[in-house]
Amino acid sequence: MMTTDDNEKQGLKRPNADLRKQRPKLVGHPIVTETQSTAVPIDSDSETPAAEDQWPLSARLSRCAFLQQSRFLQGACREDVQIVERTLVVKEAWPELHRAREYRREVLLEVVNRLVEQKKGYADLRRRIVQDDDFVKVIGKWVIVRLPHHRAIKCSAASNNIALFQLGAGSQCKDRVEALMDSDIHVYPGEWAPIWMTKGSGAKIRIYLNPGLINTIKDAFFFLIPTAFGIKFKDDYTSTYPTRTEPALPISLVALGATAFFPAMHVWRTGKKPAGRGGRFDGEIFRNAYNRHLYEKIVSSGAPSNASTNIKGNALVVLDLNRLN
Repeated sequence: MMTTDDNEKQGLKRPNADLRKQRPKLVGHPIVTETQSTAVPIDSDSETPAAEDQWPLSARLSRCAFLQQSRFLQGACREDVQIVERTLVVKEAWPELHRAREYRREVLLEVVNRLVEQKKGYADLRRRIVQDDDFVKVIGKWVIVRLPHHRAIKCSAASNNIALFQLGAGSQCKDRVEALMDSDIHVYPGEWAPIWMTKGSGAKIRIYLNPGLINTIKDAFFFLIPTAFGIKFKDDYTSTYPTRTEPALPISLVALGATAFFPAMHVWRTGKKPAGRGGRFDGEIFRNAYNRHLYEKIVSSGAPSNASTNIKGNALVVLDLNRLN
């Protein structure tokens, strides 16, 4: 064992006491448990620590990050995200448009009403969701922020497949974009001759089977990331037609894929894509385009059992998943 004298002989000196005093200390963030919580909520100017203290620990909002909130709050938000993501795929791509406040509360209550029988803490959390608008606004952001994120993925996939339409440059590009966006004819398979001519005629025209749309759906919903919706919600891919037993993509998913081409083409409307700009995928204009594809009245009332698979103007056509192999 080396002594202090041995260290000094080998040129090794004891650490300077002043340097030891200057070493930074690692300070950890407080962890929220059922017995301890910081009191000031995030992103809320109207709440005070005293107001936060009036709620049970399981319903308090800490100033810490999401992973340091109470296990009740984390558990509810994670299940809320599942509901929001499934809604985007099988029901509605813009559920929060013009009603974000109501939608946040609806989703949060749907989960806590189901969990309230498991733990008393969820009953406290439900009571605060019902009574506290500021609380709902803050935690709701953690949930519905997934919607624009996933819509942007679809828009990016559509932009990557825009070359199929051979837009060209300058005035030719401008004219072709205008032609493709007119009456949404880009959802048909076709070719320029010199206008976009759909392949086939009459009953042979297969709306929503444009190769660009098929590739966009494959890229965005199936192969872009390991947890893509195509894998995550495959149990929901059931045909709406009694005589068709093969899995079929949900109407809303096909409509969202078709709508994604709207911003992808829109940025080329002048014949040249502005530098540094991509197609945004939020707002009323895209929701209206989505509703045209969705054919909302039929979706809300249910597709008729004898509906044709070649109905024009909406996404009721059965898109067989075998086509994506």
